[in-house]
Amino acid sequence: MTQVTIVPDVVAFEVDKLPHAPTFHFVDKNNKVVEDVEYSIHYTSENNGYDSDEAPSLPEYYAATITVLDDRYQLIGKNWIVFHIDPRKDGLDYIVENFKPVDARWGNDGNGGVYMNNVSLNDNNITFRVDGETRTGGAIVSNDLYSQGSFEFVASTNAKSGVCMAFWTFFYANAGEINSEIDFELFGQNSIIYSSYTSEAIDKQTHVYDNVGFNIPDNKIHTYRFDWYAGERVEFYIDEVLVCTITENVPVTPMNVWIGSWCPIWAGEPTNEKSEMTLYSFTYKSFD
Repeated sequence: MTQVTIVPDVVAFEVDKLPHAPTFHFVDKNNKVVEDVEYSIHYTSENNGYDSDEAPSLPEYYAATITVLDDRYQLIGKNWIVFHIDPRKDGLDYIVENFKPVDARWGNDGNGGVYMNNVSLNDNNITFRVDGETRTGGAIVSNDLYSQGSFEFVASTNAKSGVCMAFWTFFYANAGEINSEIDFELFGQNSIIYSSYTSEAIDKQTHVYDNVGFNIPDNKIHTYRFDWYAGERVEFYIDEVLVCTITENVPVTPMNVWIGSWCPIWAGEPTNEKSEMTLYSFTYKSFD
């Protein structure tokens, strides 16, 4: 019996475009695509009570549970995919209209910063290229400031040591006296940092170091979300599972949204490898 794993392809949809069923494929233990697996799908949503074998159409977050019907194959790992139907437009279109690539650099640890020419728009995603030799990456930033709300990013990466895949909000003023920031930072095989700042002062920063339950460089798609309740708490979710809550040093100031991949020295031993981060969607829901 061959063991197979589910790899999601597309998990964000416009409400007025069909179909609303997530696309995915199966791979074996050697990461080779297996094309002849028979399966069934069941759709559910805790938010609106949806429970059916028919693909949903209303805007909401859904879980698609996959059952393998073929005796030749055994499904290992998770048997579900979380996807969402956006009432406005799909997450990729939203990014194109509301974000821009940037040239920027942080810190003085020798990293080469991020450059606009390392960001490219494709048919179904946005690619951020990283060059380990020059320690340069790519990033985009929102045109507008965002207040408290839910921030969701769907992405994957094949980056290994020395590269950080990051999703964060940021606002800086008064020479660092105001340094509002919330971070997802993933690097190495399975390392992650959850952070919340209100100032550059050490006592105004909270960092939680942890490991994720998967191999980050496997280039598999995952959903990263934080729910920011201004001045109260930040809840961090991975694949719809609450993994961290920060209740200290929680920002109150509206912030820009940043998405990208770069090469800080703390992300591990630098290599000369080239790698990519792929972004499939960004979704924001205001709490105001």
